[in-house]
Amino acid sequence: MGIKRRFMHSRTIKYHAQMLSIIKKHVQASSNTFQYRFSSISKLLY
Repeated sequence: MGIKRRFMHSRTIKYHAQMLSIIKKHVQASSNTFQYRFSSISKLLY
């Protein structure tokens, strides 16, 4: 029983790590697009 529980725990840790990496990639992409939009808007202003 304990071994199975430990296996499930390691699986959940891997799953959470994947989710975190996906979220990080998404945040980086959105911040890049935001910087791009901001720079284009500032070019229009100046």
